[in-house]
Amino acid sequence: LRVLRRNLKRLGMDATCVQADGRKFSPTEKIDAVLIDAPCSATGTLRRRPDVLMHRTPDEVTKLTETQRELLEAASAWIKPGGCLIYTTCSLQHDEGESVIDGIVRDSKLDLTIDQVTTQQAGCFHPALNKDGTLRVVPADFAAMGGVDGFYIARLKKGQ
Repeated sequence: LRVLRRNLKRLGMDATCVQADGRKFSPTEKIDAVLIDAPCSATGTLRRRPDVLMHRTPDEVTKLTETQRELLEAASAWIKPGGCLIYTTCSLQHDEGESVIDGIVRDSKLDLTIDQVTTQQAGCFHPALNKDGTLRVVPADFAAMGGVDGFYIARLKKGQ
């Protein structure tokens, strides 16, 4: 939060910052947008942190996907109708990206749909756009840029 506040100040932006367990937190009123930078296996950071593989087990990834879903379910209740929920992980595992989002979108009680990212919005990452409008960035696909971490991003919209 210290870094976030410093960056907000540097950019001349203002935001209310809250430190809490997102699975238990409940805002006092509905909000326009939520960004979930979910805890994940960090397999997308292997080029910079090869030790990640030594510290991850399949059971850990399963627990992480449960936490990711719990965070998304909780956040879906915070958002105003028409609001935005952005989900991101620095994981190359489909279990932590596409599979989590597929399950969330299929859960009709959450009333979330994928809000497709456009080519223009994706900018230099437009080659990473999936058919459903989410992004799956694979480091090897961006070697010409000097290398990037791998990640997954989905933008969801709350129904009316």
